Amino acid sequence: MSAVAQAFVLQAMHKQTVEWFVDPSVDPRVRHAIATVHKVTMIRTAQAANFTLGDRCGAQGLFETNQLSSMHVWNFHLDAFIYAGFSLGVIDFLGRHAWHRYRRGRHARNFHTWVFPIHSILTCSHNPANRTTGLTSELLLGRYALEPPRYPDSLLAQHEKGLFSELHASLATAPSHRSAAYDREILPRSLSLIQAIGHRIAYDAARASRVDGPLLDLFEIVSVSQDEAWYIERLGFTRAELREREARALEAVFPRLEEYLARMDVAPYVVAPIVSDERWKQFVGTLQTFGETTSSAWDAEVVGAFLYGDDSSTAQPALQMSPHRSVRSML
Repeated sequence: MSAVAQAFVLQAMHKQTVEWFVDPSVDPRVRHAIATVHKVTMIRTAQAANFTLGDRCGAQGLFETNQLSSMHVWNFHLDAFIYAGFSLGVIDFLGRHAWHRYRRGRHARNFHTWVFPIHSILTCSHNPANRTTGLTSELLLGRYALEPPRYPDSLLAQHEKGLFSELHASLATAPSHRSAAYDREILPRSLSLIQAIGHRIAYDAARASRVDGPLLDLFEIVSVSQDEAWYIERLGFTRAELREREARALEAVFPRLEEYLARMDVAPYVVAPIVSDERWKQFVGTLQTFGETTSSAWDAEVVGAFLYGDDSSTAQPALQMSPHRSVRSML
């Protein structure tokens, strides 16, 4: 349910960040920063949700056919793929094309406007920490600033403000932003600040676009739980109070879960057999059988017992074992 809430809220964030990113009146450095915050928030949220869901599916979470492990690997290497391959080719082609148009005097004033966003999105390092450290430094040094919170009293806005104040205080005591003290006190916490900014932007965008209240509340408490200690230390919450907030948010979303899943419209893209008993039976029927049995139905029960831990007693016909063969095709 947390992943569903995050999906709706991040969709609103995506629309907002794209709007900012393509606005030529926005400082190009700010647009670059927005792309970084958006990327860090999206990728890390998707990876965490994917990992949690796969873990809760047990052994089936590791099966490639159930999509979870393959999506995890794909998301992990997506940035590296973009950086190493796609970005270089696209930037080379579009950059050359734009430069020739610029030299010929056509659309010269738009050259920087539309080439810079391509470079900004595609050439960010595939390691979020590499980019977030630079962005954090630039924000703390006051070289530019992002859009202020629309709802400054929200928990996530207070979190962002609190982290920024803590890091700014550390910067004030450091000899410079290139000192060992800066590397020790600020750089390790750079990613946390960028994530806090991303969560706040996502919350503001979702609230402004009127995302359902239960989804917004669940997203908020899930984001809070990622830095629970700060809210306890700075805002005076107790762990029990935060758990109660989470429980109430989950209880509000659960009755409408099927409605939210239908609104996400992802069914055409889900081919994992784990999603229904019918698909699972069809999948089991495609597996290569090793040995012989007298009942095809019992085959499915054996596989089900192995995967689900079903202890129901079933008359088991004798097996005639075939010589040892690889069982990789089953997985």
